[in-house]
Amino acid sequence: MSRISHELEGRLIRVRQDVVYVGPDESMKQTSEGQVTHDLGQIPAGTWQLEWHQTVSGANETIVAAMPLTVVSNGFCTSCAGARLAIETTSLAFDGFPLGVKAGPQTITLAPQGVPTGISPPPPPPPVALERIWVNNLDFVTTHDCPASPATLAVGSACTLTVYYNGTLHGPNTGTLFVRYSDVLGRHMASVPLSGRTLGARSINFIPPPVTPDTAIEYYAPTLDHYFFTSAPAEQQLVDAGVAGDWRRTGVTFPVGGPTDVCRFYGDRSGPSSHFYTGNAAECAQLRALDAATPLGKPAWRYEGIALKAEVPTAVDTQPGSRTYCVKENGRAPIYRLYNDGFDKGIDSNHRHVPSRGTFPAGETGEVIVREMMDAGWIYEGNALCN
Repeated sequence: MSRISHELEGRLIRVRQDVVYVGPDESMKQTSEGQVTHDLGQIPAGTWQLEWHQTVSGANETIVAAMPLTVVSNGFCTSCAGARLAIETTSLAFDGFPLGVKAGPQTITLAPQGVPTGISPPPPPPPVALERIWVNNLDFVTTHDCPASPATLAVGSACTLTVYYNGTLHGPNTGTLFVRYSDVLGRHMASVPLSGRTLGARSINFIPPPVTPDTAIEYYAPTLDHYFFTSAPAEQQLVDAGVAGDWRRTGVTFPVGGPTDVCRFYGDRSGPSSHFYTGNAAECAQLRALDAATPLGKPAWRYEGIALKAEVPTAVDTQPGSRTYCVKENGRAPIYRLYNDGFDKGIDSNHRHVPSRGTFPAGETGEVIVREMMDAGWIYEGNALCN
């Protein structure tokens, strides 16, 4: 029989087993064998050295086994020593630029740092795998030349993130650039704060003039944590009556109308359980083709029809990093769009449309709501429609 315990010293796990022979006589003592297991419990993620120490009746201690041990975290690392990408002290500011003016670029270098392992001699420094690089505000247009997981970035090598600012959210504008990565210590998140300011629009003439004959009403379903809007009076009556489920008015309404058809899609029972709107004719045609090519029962956006008429934002130029936007001087106010990042979070995707011009709950504006949604983990995508 044996009694087993363990202790941690630095990055060393020392397992102690005391073996005591119990048998009919001493003849089998040298040839008996058995298997034992020992639960180490919860230990921090990282690289360890494991030593198995054995004594017989409390004497003659020997090391019967030694090996490296890698412990991988099941979640994001919250107690690991030292951020390996060392970008947390970086921030990018773009000051104030007129609507439609692209500023930048500014660059950030990702260069993995080594990690202390407490092992002698130290093993080669482990690389990092970059799982995802993204911003929660697409006004900060970001590209990179970094390898994507499962490829890795080794210590001593580097890659570059390039950030432009092309503001479409009126007024003060902030965002965060996130880098999610993993190594032998677990999974980590690094981030860089971003800031800019969008000033008055440049003058561009639109034909025809804006038309806003209908009123869209926004609803929220607390169980789904989803938003939805409709400008059809008959549908508004059904939603208000509870026919579609527990959808509640948010207090946000806004005028819609214009020369462009806005297509509406729904994910049906196969998901996503949400609606998607687009006034982009090419995107509408592409999604309709995917709908037709995807068998029922498989997740896809299903075409419902033309939901409304609206103005659409216009591209001023086609250079990399350029953004489409609505021009305020010509009566166009933006309808902003946000995304709940459902694909990465493993939940149903949902978009929220927030007007700059409309009615709001007391103390709110469209821009304030957009910033609140980004703080809640949503991604600001830009001007989806104009009114």
